[in-house]
Amino acid sequence: MATSYQIPRFLVVGGVNFFFTFAVFTISLKLLELPYAVALLAAWFLGNILTYVLNFLWVFKPEVRLTFRARFAKYLTAGAASILLNLAG
Repeated sequence: MATSYQIPRFLVVGGVNFFFTFAVFTISLKLLELPYAVALLAAWFLGNILTYVLNFLWVFKPEVRLTFRARFAKYLTAGAASILLNLAG
């Protein structure tokens, strides 16, 4: 169950990620002149890294020492699977 500080922090992380992802996408598309799909992939990947790190370290603060890399790999795999399922449907 969420503690009293987790919900506001989770919302802040979501807002920060929105602006960060939008900035990465815009810079990749307009300044670096990357193709649309590459800019979108870069924004998605970097945004996922930012969100995962902030949620892991600031929002949820694991009480027991958790393996950061193993959980991050699962997190990215689930996100990529979600995108692929959306594209296929």
